[in-house]
Amino acid sequence: MKTNRLIFLLPFLLIGCHSLPYKGTIQYIEVEGGFFGIVSKDGDSILPLNLDEKLKKSGTVIEYSGEYNNDMMTLHQWGKPFIIKDVKIISTGNQ
Repeated sequence: MKTNRLIFLLPFLLIGCHSLPYKGTIQYIEVEGGFFGIVSKDGDSILPLNLDEKLKKSGTVIEYSGEYNNDMMTLHQWGKPFIIKDVKIISTGNQ
């Protein structure tokens, strides 16, 4: 019976140990008036639609989750629109 409890609790114990599915670096992009974007570890350009002000520092490395918003166009003409659901700072960049 104790083994069954452990198996049931294991997913809940691992929640704090997981990494988020995407990793990238925040960069200031000097296009169309300037804005912050994310360059993924694979080199993809990600346009975060809801980037928190405290994350707007070039060089900040983050892990993040969320979803692409393929149903919209932006004025920036850069990156894929993305809505961030969760973010974890790996290292902080410059102002």
